[in-house]
Amino acid sequence: MTMLIKFIVCFIAGIGAGLGTGFAGMSAAAVISPMLITFLDMPAYEAVGIALASDVLASAVSAYTYGKNKNLDIRNGIVMMVSVLCFTMVGSWIASQVPNSTMGSFSVFMTFLLGVKFIVKPVMTTKEAMQGVSAQKRAVQSVVCGVIIGFICGFIGAGGGMMMLLILTSVLGYELKTAVGTSVFIMTFTALTGALSHFTIGGAPDWTVFGLCVIFTLIWARIAAAAQGELAGADARTIFTRAGQGDEQAQQLIHRSARTLARLIADIKATTDCQCVVVGGSVGLAEGYLALVEMYLAQEPAAFHVDLLAAHYRHDAGLLGAALLAQGEKL
Repeated sequence: MTMLIKFIVCFIAGIGAGLGTGFAGMSAAAVISPMLITFLDMPAYEAVGIALASDVLASAVSAYTYGKNKNLDIRNGIVMMVSVLCFTMVGSWIASQVPNSTMGSFSVFMTFLLGVKFIVKPVMTTKEAMQGVSAQKRAVQSVVCGVIIGFICGFIGAGGGMMMLLILTSVLGYELKTAVGTSVFIMTFTALTGALSHFTIGGAPDWTVFGLCVIFTLIWARIAAAAQGELAGADARTIFTRAGQGDEQAQQLIHRSARTLARLIADIKATTDCQCVVVGGSVGLAEGYLALVEMYLAQEPAAFHVDLLAAHYRHDAGLLGAALLAQGEKL
């Protein structure tokens, strides 16, 4: 496995995991684990451990921002966290006894389940409705749900994101922003516990992949978590819309992400001497974004300049690539 392939896979996984953590409270496992398993042929148990480790700093940054904007239920979050931490270690041990193929399939199934849930039944709860639940009932619910979440976190590395968000919104009736903030707060600690359990039981990970995933996830989580006030928890489409309407903070966020991407492209050029970089995805293909990246890349030393192109098949590029991969064709 070449260093270039590892770098590219970890870079793309870090973007998805970081933005997902900062904007939606999704666990890094939802992105990193499947990519490491699929493209680097990494054992599922090791991939989940690396994904959990990548979640620690990214979740902490996001939780701090949500808490600062009063979108975090610390009291019940701590109650839930205690039971989550205990059963994270239980889930991690059971996962070590499960066949590799079963681990990978279960992770994919949980990702699919959450996507279907939010399409079929989006979250409409308000903070006013949340306050109507008694403190005693909320505490009992937090303990019971914490047991379930902790086990799933340790088993597939998805407790802080996929299942956490699902249970906080569907079972506990949290308003979405508070659910995201509470989710990443708890995930900071469950991810640390889960990662240590995985590495203690399964041995040391691939340190190169580990380092790259942690760094890239943190960088993009910081970009996403920089959204404050009305933009806290907003998705990329909302931020680009607000920027088009003249919102200064939204414009600063977009420029910051473009500058960061330009620096990473310069690093790739320095490492691999590539001649061209293709930019895709909903953010990369947003109107005017590629021009911003080109502007910031031009500010780097000339030796780090490369040609930037938008993905030819635009938003269908990922689907076409997956179809070719399924057919066994080389990409």
